[in-house]
Amino acid sequence: QELRAQGWQGRTVSFEPIAHVYRDLQARCGADAQWRGLNLALGDSDGQAEINVSHNDVSSSLLKVTANSVDAAGATAIKTVETIRVARLDGLGAELKLRPQDRLYAKVDVQGSERQVLQGAAGLLPQLVALELELSLVELYAGQALMPEMMQLAASLGYRPAWLERGFKDPRNGYLLQMDGIFVREDALR
Repeated sequence: QELRAQGWQGRTVSFEPIAHVYRDLQARCGADAQWRGLNLALGDSDGQAEINVSHNDVSSSLLKVTANSVDAAGATAIKTVETIRVARLDGLGAELKLRPQDRLYAKVDVQGSERQVLQGAAGLLPQLVALELELSLVELYAGQALMPEMMQLAASLGYRPAWLERGFKDPRNGYLLQMDGIFVREDALR
């Protein structure tokens, strides 16, 4: 909705694995022929998984939430667990009707599973001109890749940081816990 409000009229695909949130997404897509929602999570393999649904929904993750997160925001605690579909992004090309000339921007907002989503997008990297990633400075989800590893992974895939901004912080002390980063393919800059 923010993209539309800012004037973006192009094709948009949103992935939402949680059933009740997906129903809300479908209602928001409504009559917008350029906006499609798929009821699945992105990852590094195809199949099923259990997602830990948080009290605030937006902090839901395939990974277990840690005390770092719950201590900073109690609503990130797990409320329930739901079985969901998981798919590799690069395996969805036909379903998404991607053409070789399409250029993609991916906002990867997956609560600690950013590394797995990038691994599952390997076949589409030449088309992924830019990535927006959440970058955690502390472990908010058990086993997640932290900012230094994600910065190194993005660089190894041919992306350089173009923008970093403050994200989630601990309201008790103001410490920054997470940032958002936009990365652009080096070859797209030439």
